[in-house]
Amino acid sequence: MATVLQPWQILVAAFAGWISRHQHAVIEYLREENRVLKQQLGRRRLRLTDDQRRRLAIRGKAIGRRALSEVASLVTPDTVLRWHRQLVAQKWTHKRRSPGRRRVMQVIEDLTIRMALENARWGYTRIQGALYNVGHRVGRTTIADILKRNGIDPAPERATRTTWSQFLGSHWDVLAAADFFTVEVWGLRGLVTFYVFFVIELATRRIEIAGITPNPNEAWVMQIGRNLTDPLDGFLADKKLLIIDRDAKYSAAFRTLLAEAGVEPVRLPPRSPNLNAHAERFVRSIKDECLSRMIFFGERSLRKATREYAAHYHRERNHQGIDNRLIEPGDCPGSTISAIECAQRLGRMLRFYHRTARRSPAPNASRLSIRTLRVQWDNYFRMVWDAETSAVEYHIYRDDLANLSYASFGVCRDDLDADRTDLQLDDLDEPAPGAAFFYLVSAEDSLAEEGTLGYATGAERSNFGACP
Repeated sequence: MATVLQPWQILVAAFAGWISRHQHAVIEYLREENRVLKQQLGRRRLRLTDDQRRRLAIRGKAIGRRALSEVASLVTPDTVLRWHRQLVAQKWTHKRRSPGRRRVMQVIEDLTIRMALENARWGYTRIQGALYNVGHRVGRTTIADILKRNGIDPAPERATRTTWSQFLGSHWDVLAAADFFTVEVWGLRGLVTFYVFFVIELATRRIEIAGITPNPNEAWVMQIGRNLTDPLDGFLADKKLLIIDRDAKYSAAFRTLLAEAGVEPVRLPPRSPNLNAHAERFVRSIKDECLSRMIFFGERSLRKATREYAAHYHRERNHQGIDNRLIEPGDCPGSTISAIECAQRLGRMLRFYHRTARRSPAPNASRLSIRTLRVQWDNYFRMVWDAETSAVEYHIYRDDLANLSYASFGVCRDDLDADRTDLQLDDLDEPAPGAAFFYLVSAEDSLAEEGTLGYATGAERSNFGACP
């Protein structure tokens, strides 16, 4: 009697067949991936650590030699089985009870690895000599074991590869990077894509907005290249290397122009923005802090925004890459007791906080007043002045008349409210016999950037003669 399959049995069998086909497809993909990786290695020898050999040996023993001959691509099946035999032998190999040779100190091992990584052309003997210079006696075999244990190639192979960090470090002062970014601008016919081309100096983080255009054709790019490489004031005049990507806008003629000016273009591999990280970081900064927060109507608005941000970027924005300092610090800040002001750009979008710089008086008093706040003497010990409608407060400075040529107003004697327009002096303000002194009255104005200044000298109290 024939066995009748139930529907659920047919369903299970179909599902098992689908699982088998799916697993076979996964295995085929992994095998092809291994072939691709092996092709990337070329003739270079694949160096595996002991842990990696152990893992392959365990998996290889489980599937057998025949299956290994079909799937193994990195090493031969005999190699995998040999690793497994060594693993079994290690299980029955007991360590000697004697302490044996002591392992090299960790500090020496770390120093050996550091020297090998920082000096790609140093062999075992050179590293041995460098260690001896700092007080460590280490054998060549020990150095070789340390490097092998940490997967570091010997000097001949290690010296043929240069990392990006090593390349940037050796060319830091003469290295610049360039890139494009796009901004959408509203025009008469709708949105127009504008291309902004900029160059950044990696050592100082200075940037140059080289050009803005909706049509970056070869003629435009060539003219930008001539401007950048101008021997008098070009941004790349003292640079030797320029990092660029493989954008088609960097034509062969543009690269030739750079090379003829002494600037070698360094083209990045395709799709590798991380290798131009400084330029990419500037793009993120200008977009996050400025461009993405604005809607532009016409090219003029875009040019103004980029110009204002460039000024803010150089003079008012701190940069972590240069120890959180300004690229172009301004004049010396005011004293720690001076007022804190906020400079603003683009409608308060960009802000910079600084202390008010102390103004230096001119050699004579007549040149000190911006808008004269005239002081009158009501009597010998009381001076008065006209009220300023926009004044917030008044500051009274007193010093010897000879200090008018110094870079300060002297000591602030009093801070008075805006409703005060007089000051009563006391005996302590009396100058020494034969001396002269001056008073400066500063009316802090909430509307004026500089404030207003006025002056009065002690000579005015005695008909322009010296005080008795």
